[in-house]
Amino acid sequence: MKCPLIAICLGLPAVVAANPTLPDIAARLAGHDCVAADVRYEVYLPGASNPVVYNVELRGSAPADSLSPCNYITTWDMPNSGRGFSAYFDGNYYNYDGSSRLLEYHVNDDPVPFAPRGRHVGGVQRNDRFAGLLPQFLAEDMMKMATDTAYVYNIDSRGEYITVKGRETRRGFVIKEFEYRFTDGGATPVSSETVTSPGETGEQIITVAYTPAAGGCEPLSEQALIEQFPTPFEKYRRDNFSLESLRGDAMPEFSARTASGERYSHARGESFASPTVIAILDYSVGATGDVVAALREAVASLPSACDLILAFTGNDTDRIEDIVGKPNAGETVLVSARSLARDCGVADTPAIIFARADGSVSDIHVGRNNNLKEIVIQKAAMAR
Repeated sequence: MKCPLIAICLGLPAVVAANPTLPDIAARLAGHDCVAADVRYEVYLPGASNPVVYNVELRGSAPADSLSPCNYITTWDMPNSGRGFSAYFDGNYYNYDGSSRLLEYHVNDDPVPFAPRGRHVGGVQRNDRFAGLLPQFLAEDMMKMATDTAYVYNIDSRGEYITVKGRETRRGFVIKEFEYRFTDGGATPVSSETVTSPGETGEQIITVAYTPAAGGCEPLSEQALIEQFPTPFEKYRRDNFSLESLRGDAMPEFSARTASGERYSHARGESFASPTVIAILDYSVGATGDVVAALREAVASLPSACDLILAFTGNDTDRIEDIVGKPNAGETVLVSARSLARDCGVADTPAIIFARADGSVSDIHVGRNNNLKEIVIQKAAMAR
């Protein structure tokens, strides 16, 4: 769905009642089904001659849930610097800082980060750097201002613009001053300026300017994020949640070159010739040769046929050959299997996936262990 203008996309009325209240504005901001906007976000720091500038792409879509007023993805960059993103949907939050850190949280895995001390307001999904710029989040801010006596404000309607201007005072000190400008009766944010600790040595000014953007709100999923940002998931993931969640699911689709130069491919839902142990390996990690030896001994000890796939994330065939030597019968050695590791959510190696003949995953194991042979025998025997 194309959405060149937020107001047009929503079919908002061109003429609205004058002098809306903050609850009126909040209701209109919260009413967006899809938000697509580009934002210039400037931070003026004390003593700095020039602001720090972020260029931000905002996408926010309904429906909301109890953890967040909308699903969202924010993508941002700084001139001459990295590109980062954050996303929330269906109890999952991801944040990549543009350098070497990909954080992820899943409410089914651990609900505490989403509601520390039982309060959603402190959750990671609500304290994202740029999510608060979305109209659905601004709606909550407007309602807080309307009900909290620490806020003093006035609303001015002139022409097509509605301006909300005021300050927040706590214990006799002005915490911040703010000014928001909207169109479409308060439904569409145009700009804002916030001054924290006004008049103090630590005074900081944040200005925000919105531009309607083309494009709609595509459904959010981890796979969609991986396709849009493959490098962070491939290189900087620090969480094995997705790998753990493979249990009982179909083995993801993958394709990689074999050490002999052929192509090995598996389609999601496709069967294997027999139960299969898939080991994702990194030859730069110490003791990988010992891991391969333990895997081979374990597979050879099984009472019935079991295939072994040794999938190396690197592409140095000489180093792989030094570790593997000549493949045994029923073995496949894969090279440059980074996409397989990424799509399975592998953060640490060795990662071992136990697949049934029907193509489903029965179990996983991560890391080297002194009892690795026994662990593989036990888990592979259950993959029947």
